[in-house]
Amino acid sequence: MRFDLSQAIDTYNRTKRGPGEAPMTQRRLAELVGTTEALVSRHATGRVSPGSDSLIRYARVLRCGIEELFSDTPPMPSMA
Repeated sequence: MRFDLSQAIDTYNRTKRGPGEAPMTQRRLAELVGTTEALVSRHATGRVSPGSDSLIRYARVLRCGIEELFSDTPPMPSMA
């Protein structure tokens, strides 16, 4: 399993966002969890693994269980 914050944000936007509520972005997520957009980006891209406190805050804001922040699907290979 791998941490997949981008997928969790997509799931939130498709299924958990309330009517009239703005879509979740990395910037908005950073504001709501009390961190920087740069750190959220590093977590989303896998450059830095989040600690347990961050996982709890992400799950709370994204209205999901911590296990939903992880994916069984391997990452797509880079085409760079």
